[in-house]
This record gives sequence, C-alpha cells and structure tokens, in this order.
Amino acid sequence: MLFSLWPTLSVSHYRIKPLFLVALLLLVFSVSASAGIFSFLAKAGKLGKAPDIDLPTTKLELPDNFKDYSVVSISQDAGGNWLVKQPDGTFVRLDTVGSNPVDGDKVVLTLKADDLPHSLDQFDSLPADRPIFIRGKKGYLFELQREPSPALVYKNVRLPVASSDEIHEALWLLQRPSAVKGVRFVQLSERADKVLPEKVYGSRLAVESVGQSGLLASMRSMKRQTLVLSGRIEEGQLFGGGKGSGGILLGDLRRSAADNDIKLLILESDHPAAVLKKSARSMDHALKNSSALYDNIGDLFSRLSDSKNNQPLDLQVSPSGQNQMAIQWQPQKADRRIEGGEDGLVLFDHLHVHVLLHSVRLYTPDEARGRELDSRIIPGLPT
Repeated sequence: MLFSLWPTLSVSHYRIKPLFLVALLLLVFSVSASAGIFSFLAKAGKLGKAPDIDLPTTKLELPDNFKDYSVVSISQDAGGNWLVKQPDGTFVRLDTVGSNPVDGDKVVLTLKADDLPHSLDQFDSLPADRPIFIRGKKGYLFELQREPSPALVYKNVRLPVASSDEIHEALWLLQRPSAVKGVRFVQLSERADKVLPEKVYGSRLAVESVGQSGLLASMRSMKRQTLVLSGRIEEGQLFGGGKGSGGILLGDLRRSAADNDIKLLILESDHPAAVLKKSARSMDHALKNSSALYDNIGDLFSRLSDSKNNQPLDLQVSPSGQNQMAIQWQPQKADRRIEGGEDGLVLFDHLHVHVLLHSVRLYTPDEARGRELDSRIIPGLPT
C-alpha cells in the first residue's frame, strides 16, 4: 500500500516500480556483501589450514650424517614396480635401468608421502643397505628405518611403525605444529584454589602458579593452547605442589584437555620447579632466536634429547580417551638420586632437562579431531 503511493520511474520505454528498484538495489548490495564475506571466510579458511599446506622447496636438507650423499627419487607404478626418476624428469623401472642410479656407497632413496606403498613388504625389493627418506610438508624429511624393526626417525625422535597406515599417522603426528607461541608453563601451588589469569601479559615466557582445584577451572579458558605441567606421578595422580599438597587425577587432566582441545605436556620429575624453570628459559631463548616459532611435535621432543648422545628418543603412541592420543617418552635410565643446593637449582643449572625427567607425556587431539580443528573456517565453530 505504501509503495503504491510512490510515482513510477521511467527508464527509456520501460516503467519500473519503486518496489522492484529497491529489491534490485538490495540484491546487488547483498551479492556484493556476500562476496566480501566469503572472500574473508576463504582467507580465514586458508589460514586455518596453513599447517597442512605443502610449501615448495628448492633443495632437500638431509640430516648431517647424510650431507654428502646423493639423492635418488623413487615411486611406484600401478603394478607395484619401483620407478627411478631420471635427470630429464622421466621415470623408468628400477629393474630395467642400465646404469643403476641406486648403486654406490653414498646414495639415499627418497619418495613422497603420497607414493608410499600399501604394504611395508614392498620395501623389501629395494636395496637393503640404501637409506630411505620420506618427503613430508615444508621440506621435512623422515628416515624410514627397516632394521631391526620398522620405525620413522625425525631428528632425535624415533617412532615405531608396523604398517603403511601407521607411517601416514606418524607423519601427520610428527609434523603437527607444537603451538609453542601459546605455551604456558604452570607449577602447582600449595594454595588449592589459586587460579590462572585468562591472558598472559609480557613477551617473556615465565612459570605461573596455580592450585590443584584452580587448575581444572583455569583449563576451560585455555582452548587450543599448550599447557606444561611437572611433578611426580603416583597412583594415577600428579603431585607437584610441595610437601603436604594434594594431587590431581591424571584422568581429570586428560578429560579437561580433550574437552578444550589443549595440548597437555606433563614432565614427570622429582624436581618440578627446576624442570619448569629450565624448560621455560630454554623455550624463551629459542623463541627469541626464532628457532622454535615453527616447531612441530617432532621438534618439541627432539629438544629434550641429550646433545652428547646420538641415540634417538623412542616414543610410544596410544589412544587416550575420545578424540585424544597420548605420546610418551621414558628415559632408559632415570636417575632419581640427583641432589643439589637450595631447591636443587645450583646443580641443575648446568644439567640438561632430560637428566631430571622420568617420563614425558603429551596428550593431544588425535588425527580425526586435529583435522576437524584445522578445517574450521571460524576457530570456535565446527565446520
């Protein structure tokens, strides 16, 4: 009724009602606005998926013990035959190559993760004395050790695998960002009700303090962050608040971490204050030097290794409740008799953190949950 009182507009010999004109303008505006919104969401989606983007690399950086080795790229055809990449970019079957490029004392074989065979038995047809590396994302290289038992090695970390599916899972896991920029080092306090502030101010990583009951309440405001705790683990509880203080059930910590998608790192030690102080100081130094900004899970554990020991850390991975997995490293020889000055800091100041640890446990979202979180366009809303 209201629009019928408006005069009609004449364009050439067409007569357009004002209602139609308003609708047309609204349509144009809504399309333009939608284009802007979807452009923004697309960019946000790309940012959310950034950890899974395969960045181009110009050169493979082999580990130091393979620096002087030559690299040969291999893959498989549809029939399961191994192919070798020639200098001109073409591939020929390994068993038909005239001058075999895999011969020689210092040759490593590399293949893409997408070219992994369906069965580990298919690696048996490759020369047993040739190291095999799998090319991951962003130039990461993972050595596939076949003897004495199959395992994936990244820097100072070794993860046993029993099938091609487990290799894919191990690759996904070790390449996950460790989120060190969102890490919080927390020491248990004797004040059970003490809570953490929701936000951390300042650029320096420091050890915070929280009570046993306050910790679980604080975890609800720590979504997608990394929480580092330390203490003794006895009868399924974590103790770290000094003499006479109570413990926290590991089951409650795991459930709270899973509910809030927290990476929960527990450093088991008889000297939690020393371990947290040294760990925070070491991580802060690495962040300031930009050496830890792009750490993945493999880098996180590698930083715990002994620089004087060439033996890798053997990790164990297992499910840990719904939407969560547990990764654990336990030193072969844990020395519980180390003592020092006040709080042990005099002696601990020049010791590696790993010397003080009895185990390292990381509870993190499993592959299905991790991929769902990465695919979110808006961080707080499921896709």
